[in-house]
Amino acid sequence: MTSPLISVILPVFNAEVTLARSIKSILNQTFLDFELVIINNGSTDQTKNIILGFKDSRITYLELPNPNLVAALNFGIKHAKGEYIARMDADDYSYPKRLEIQINHLQQNPQIGLVSGKVNYRGDCKKNEGYFRYVDWANSIKSTEEIYLSRFQESSLPHPSVMFRKSVGEKYGFYAQGDFPEDFELWNRWMSHGVRMSKVNEIVLDWHDSPERLSRAHTMYASEKFSSIKAKYFVKWLNGKHPSMDCKFYIWGTRSSVRKKIKPLEELGLPISKYIDVKRSQALNSIYYQDLIFDANIFVLSYVSDRKGKLEIQDYLKKLGFKEGVQFYMM
Repeated sequence: MTSPLISVILPVFNAEVTLARSIKSILNQTFLDFELVIINNGSTDQTKNIILGFKDSRITYLELPNPNLVAALNFGIKHAKGEYIARMDADDYSYPKRLEIQINHLQQNPQIGLVSGKVNYRGDCKKNEGYFRYVDWANSIKSTEEIYLSRFQESSLPHPSVMFRKSVGEKYGFYAQGDFPEDFELWNRWMSHGVRMSKVNEIVLDWHDSPERLSRAHTMYASEKFSSIKAKYFVKWLNGKHPSMDCKFYIWGTRSSVRKKIKPLEELGLPISKYIDVKRSQALNSIYYQDLIFDANIFVLSYVSDRKGKLEIQDYLKKLGFKEGVQFYMM
C-alpha cells in the first residue's frame, strides 16, 4: 500500500460541538490522496467517541494525554506518512477544493515551501472587531514578497489554512516548544533560512473565532510574546545584512507608546537613535516626521498599529526614498 501524498494534522481538545463538522470537511475533499491524522490531546468530553464514530480508513487516530498544542502537532507530524503536511483545527471548516488547490500550487511551484490561502472570518465582526480586521489584513497579503515583508508585523498566514512540504520541517525543524506563538515563530524561522511562502487567491477555510481559541485565551499569544519573536528574527536578519549594526535606528512611534514593544530589541543590543513622532517634541531623541530626510544609514522600524496609519507611513517613507526591507520595516 502506497503512502498518501498529503497528511492533514488535526489536534483536538474538548471540541465535541464542532469536531464532526471539521472532520467531514476534510473527508469530503475533492482531492482524495490524503490521510487525516487526528490527535486527541487529553480531551475529557465526547471527542474520542465522535472520532471513533467515523469509519473511514483515511483517519489515523492518536492519543496524547497531556494537553499541549505544540507537542500534539509534532506528534502528529511524526506519525504522518505524507510528503505534504496540511493543518486543520477542530473548530474550522475546509472548503471542498482546499487540498486540491494547495497541492496543485505546491507541485506547480517547486520553489515554494509553504502555501496558505484566504480565509472567511466566522465570528462576531462587531464584538471582535480587532480579530476581524486582522483577518482582513491577512487576506490582503498575497504574494511571496508581501508575505516576506510583513513577517515582522503579524502572521499573514492563518495557521489552519497552511500546507507545507514535510521536507522543509525535516531540514529546519518543526514546531518549537516555548512561551510564544508557535506558528509565528515557525514561519519566521523558516523564512530566516530562505524558505519561500505564498498564498492562493481563493478562500480555502472558514476560520471560526470562539472564546476558547488558544490565540485568545493563552498567554503565549500575548503581544509581548510576538514582540520577542519579531526582535529575535529581525536582529538575525540584520546581522546578515549589517553585521556591525552601524545603522542609525529610528523608531516610528512615541517612546511612551512603544516602550514595551521595543524592549526585546534593546535587550538584544539594538541601539535606538531617535523616535519619529507625528507631533513636535522638545525631547532630544525625538524627531518630527516632516523633518525626516532620506539617509542610507538610517533604518526605520514602524510600530504604529493602526492599519490606515501603517499604509500612510509606508507610502511616506517610500516617497522619501526609503526602500521597504532595505531601509525600513513595518513591525
